[in-house]
Amino acid sequence: MFGLFARLKTQNKIRSTIVFDERYCHSAAGPQTQKYEIREGTTEIEFVFENFDEFIDTYLIGNRFLPEDIKRSIPDKKGFFCAQVLDNGLHLCTNRVSAEGRLSISPQSLRPLNRSKRLREFSNGAIAFGIFRPPDTFAVLWATMYKATNGVPAS
Repeated sequence: MFGLFARLKTQNKIRSTIVFDERYCHSAAGPQTQKYEIREGTTEIEFVFENFDEFIDTYLIGNRFLPEDIKRSIPDKKGFFCAQVLDNGLHLCTNRVSAEGRLSISPQSLRPLNRSKRLREFSNGAIAFGIFRPPDTFAVLWATMYKATNGVPAS
């Protein structure tokens, strides 16, 4: 009976949506940076870029601090744009940003790195967007933090 209850409990999906907002950037770590709030027990984060092309223009193509070899790694097929999640360990998101500028991040889409354990739900952590160059190089373009709270409605 306990096994059935455990399976039913893990099947409940709670989605929290995060909409890109430059003010929540933690790459600069300024005093005004804020954390996104997600619902406690969240099993999927949907990250929404209202204008993904603008994000890429600003943080990748127009980023004068990013070395040229990292910028070239995408057209040279030596790297790809992705997200990494730091929440009870480091995880690489295997999903891609959709044509509508949305990225679904769930335990099923996260590959544990550095001997991290598989994530079951999101609590308090960080999401970093950047260029991953296998086997283990990740150049951060933009990062933010999130925390789980009781007061956030499900989306």
